[in-house]
Amino acid sequence: MTKDLGRIPAGRLESLLEVGGLLTSTLELDAILDVLVTRAGELLQCEAISLLLLDEAGTSLVFAVAKGAKGEELREQRLPVDTGVAGWVAREGKPVLIGDAHKDSRFYSGYDEESGFDTRSLLAVPLKVKDRLIGVLEAINARRASGFDESDMALIMAFAHFAAIAIENARLYGVANQEREELRVQVSKRYQIVGESPALTRVIDLAKAVADSKATVLLLGESGTGKEIFARAITQWSPRAGRPFVAVNCTTLSQELLASELFGHEKGSFTGATRQKIGKVELAQRGTLFLDEIGEMPQELQIKLLRLLQEHEIERVGGNRPIAVDIRVIAATNLDLEKQVREGKFREDLFYRLNVVPIILPPLRERIADLDLLVAFFLERYAKESRKNLKSLTSAAMDAMRAHHWPGNVRELENVIQRGIVLSRGPQIEKSDLPPDLAAALSSAPEARDGVVMNEDLKEAKRRARDQAAAEVERRFLEQILTASKGNVTQAAAAAGMNRTLLQQLLKKYNIDRSRFARE
Repeated sequence: MTKDLGRIPAGRLESLLEVGGLLTSTLELDAILDVLVTRAGELLQCEAISLLLLDEAGTSLVFAVAKGAKGEELREQRLPVDTGVAGWVAREGKPVLIGDAHKDSRFYSGYDEESGFDTRSLLAVPLKVKDRLIGVLEAINARRASGFDESDMALIMAFAHFAAIAIENARLYGVANQEREELRVQVSKRYQIVGESPALTRVIDLAKAVADSKATVLLLGESGTGKEIFARAITQWSPRAGRPFVAVNCTTLSQELLASELFGHEKGSFTGATRQKIGKVELAQRGTLFLDEIGEMPQELQIKLLRLLQEHEIERVGGNRPIAVDIRVIAATNLDLEKQVREGKFREDLFYRLNVVPIILPPLRERIADLDLLVAFFLERYAKESRKNLKSLTSAAMDAMRAHHWPGNVRELENVIQRGIVLSRGPQIEKSDLPPDLAAALSSAPEARDGVVMNEDLKEAKRRARDQAAAEVERRFLEQILTASKGNVTQAAAAAGMNRTLLQQLLKKYNIDRSRFARE
């Protein structure tokens, strides 16, 4: 290209470089094409100019832009690559200068005959990205009596170089934008709040009210109630929508690794720190940092988090330079933080910094009116993923679902539907496809005799029996997945379709020692 630039007069070269700057200043393909053909036509002093892009099949050239006499009539028309001068340039990958088009055997006169335009002379050059052809640029009918010359060829070749890069960048940008939008839609569907019950509606109204503010939000509630889903929804309803949303689970890493994960570290700050690492707080710049299971955060890190909330700055591990950050913090926990404060396990000053706007998410048993909508939502999602044409549950299965207490809340319901889809062999999920404790819940629901519900003592006895049966089923299930994973909690949690924290809590609840299974 340097050799070609040497043949361009200084005045035209300056204009070319200006156009090159314009072409690289935008990633919008239509704007690039318009700038290209307009300025190229002006500099080349020709009657018409067109840009043809190779289609995906590589069999046709499509007129993306055509300016000049009858130019608009050529838009979107297709030229087979075995036709005309442009087709020859596309096949051979070489430029061509033709002084008299009608004397050249490669010239295709069909468009002239249709439009009444008279092509006399032309320049045509390939548009290439590295060695890959993406199109052809043509200049038609020099206004000078002497016609096109070698300086015009050098100029259009330089144009083609700038144009090919700019067009390819715009295409890649368009693909990335489309993929990002598709991903955004997928994420919004996956993290969708489902339900219309009064208990849920009240929480949604509060979340929307606080979304526009900069206030720190503390999401409270049992495991499985959808705290991360609400955190993402608050972000989408806020001015920070479209900015980074970075989630950190405070229980999954050791204190040292969590500090590095959150705040980053400098090279050499500890053994194994072979390079600088940017932490999640910095990655969330201008966006939202979601701290899940905040009640489990070690107290040494609570001090660093307090500084972040108070001073809006951090220091990387091993660093001594404060870094200013602009983030919104949303925290979540299923623990009673006030009790944690009283027991000295959580800093009181940090609690008050986090507890600016507490939002308590209702358990599923308090919004059982949403059960049908949730079932339909998860059924549609996972049936599609499993390529099964399942639309509903049998009435017996739904009765069992309604009678269940749902200690694992919406997450448990999601896992139940996934299990039902996997085990189903017909057009509906049957009661037999559900976990044993759900089937037991239906048979142990309150009974009536002659229209009178059984006495409270008998109902309580039945409830205790049901709970004991469900507990025994749950214990056996935990022991089975630990046996299969040889005591590996992470693998066991993945196999069970639950998060690691919930599994650890269940092991603690039933006093199950995972190390016993590692030895077996």
